[in-house]
Amino acid sequence: MSHPWSLVYMDCLQLEVPSDAKLVYMDPPYGPVGEDTYFGVGKDLPEYLTYMAERIAHVTSGLKDFNFVLQVNWRASHYLKVEVDKILGRGNFRNEIVWGFSSPSVAKRHIPRKHDVLLWWGVGDYMFNPLRVPHKSGFSVARKTSWPGDDHDPLTYTDRGKLIEDWRTDIPSLCRNEE
Repeated sequence: MSHPWSLVYMDCLQLEVPSDAKLVYMDPPYGPVGEDTYFGVGKDLPEYLTYMAERIAHVTSGLKDFNFVLQVNWRASHYLKVEVDKILGRGNFRNEIVWGFSSPSVAKRHIPRKHDVLLWWGVGDYMFNPLRVPHKSGFSVARKTSWPGDDHDPLTYTDRGKLIEDWRTDIPSLCRNEE
């Protein structure tokens, strides 16, 4: 069975992204060699940022109406956001999504760093299907006869669920150093 998507593990400069791609997701090295123990690239931050900008520009060139999601860590997220804003346009930035996870920590001089960041840009007429999850608080409102964009939905706020937030704790963590 063929799928309309593929997962690629390679230097994306060698990749030809189909011009009708609707989503590009990158889980790149998280920093220069001294900061990313397993996959670091470049001798320092400027070299790393140049490496990343070249690849991001390559995989997004020629695309229109698409989503671009970049998974990074706390140390690189703000630098890479500025670089991608230069490539895709600051106005196309949609969300910073925090992916929190729990695992043992040996931190002694700071609060354990237990999250990655997913930076999301939506370009052109990008696809977006809002996800809803059940309420945990038991919050409820009276039945309504209309909702924005859905004129005849009689569901209550509780029945309908709530939009997901820009933080996630229900995604299992991954171990980057395993093959």
